[in-house]
Amino acid sequence: MNDIRPAQVRNLEDRLKCRVVGRAEIIMDIFARRAKSAESAIQVELVQLRYILPRLKGLGGVLSRLGGGIGTRGPGEKMLETDRRHVLRRISTLKKKLVKVQKHRETARKSRSRELVGAVVGYTNAGKSTLINTMARDDLFVEDRLFATLDSYTRTVYLGERRKCLLVDTVGFIRNLPAHLVESFRSTLEEICCADFIVHVIDISAPDMQSNITTVNNEIKSLECSNKEKILFFNKADLLAYNATAASVRNNHPDAVIGSATGGTGIDDLKSRIIDIYTRHQQKINY
Repeated sequence: MNDIRPAQVRNLEDRLKCRVVGRAEIIMDIFARRAKSAESAIQVELVQLRYILPRLKGLGGVLSRLGGGIGTRGPGEKMLETDRRHVLRRISTLKKKLVKVQKHRETARKSRSRELVGAVVGYTNAGKSTLINTMARDDLFVEDRLFATLDSYTRTVYLGERRKCLLVDTVGFIRNLPAHLVESFRSTLEEICCADFIVHVIDISAPDMQSNITTVNNEIKSLECSNKEKILFFNKADLLAYNATAASVRNNHPDAVIGSATGGTGIDDLKSRIIDIYTRHQQKINY
């Protein structure tokens, strides 16, 4: 689905006599409400400004009618240029701030270079944060709504016998997410590429489960992270009214783990899978 164009917005607003908001704007508004850290706040504002900028140009035809005589520029055109300059200056400032934040992230990433790191990914609202909470026995921000997590949080998970790993919570994916939104969070999504393995959390109770899986896989492929070792965790099994879906999942994904982050089922199986990766990781760094 393509986002609504500026000309379409104007035509609809003229006919409907009300404000018209496109899908991308709704998503950006949700992002802005969910941004908690300095990095995510900067990223969201950059997204909004980059979205606005070409649409300011689109207003030129309307504003030009406010112009003066031949060879002069009217107040509407001057206002347009002032707005564009302000937006461009703000974008430049935010880019510089983001570079500083990203350098800090890179320093933190290097400090854990010998640790086993797993990136927890999934379609939005699949239960990624809840899973990490359960495994780390922590109190990471969790809410049953879209894009509840925009930031990459890292938590330590103890695997027993003095073994541990780090799990990174990432922003949830969504179908047909505008390209400029994905690009704006690329630095955050790089945590996936820098991880040693991926835990793909899937809402097994979702009616469009397979489509959600495809969306996440495509995004991981676009990040060039498809070669990472991956564990599939089919979450929310406690919400299934019957076991037909679970049986189908087992047939199609025999190596997957089925469970419930809320109920705690499947967690031991998931940890066992991670321990296997941990053992190989230790052998590699000690070699």
